[in-house]
Amino acid sequence: MVLTNGWWVRLFPKISVHHQARICSDHSPLVVSLHSHIRRGPSPFKFQRMWVTHDLYRSLLEDSWDVEVGGGPMQVLVTKLKIFRLKLNLGIMRRLAMCTRTLGP
Repeated sequence: MVLTNGWWVRLFPKISVHHQARICSDHSPLVVSLHSHIRRGPSPFKFQRMWVTHDLYRSLLEDSWDVEVGGGPMQVLVTKLKIFRLKLNLGIMRRLAMCTRTLGP
């Protein structure tokens, strides 16, 4: 966690924090980067370990891998990962909507 105040955020509006691997402590070092430009385009695919605990993870992964995709090997991989991410996000959003309805307004 990085703590800042309003003044600092206004002075450096484009920042990112990257968590580094723990080596000899129970704390993770953080690298704070100050950016002078805004990123354009979609963000790259990043696997989240928490996904494997989702009930539908395995079936969504298998369904995504069974889709016929054209192109070179790398294009096929990227496309199947995008399909998987979309299906997983939709599954999570549906479950969240069901939980919200169950809990009520």
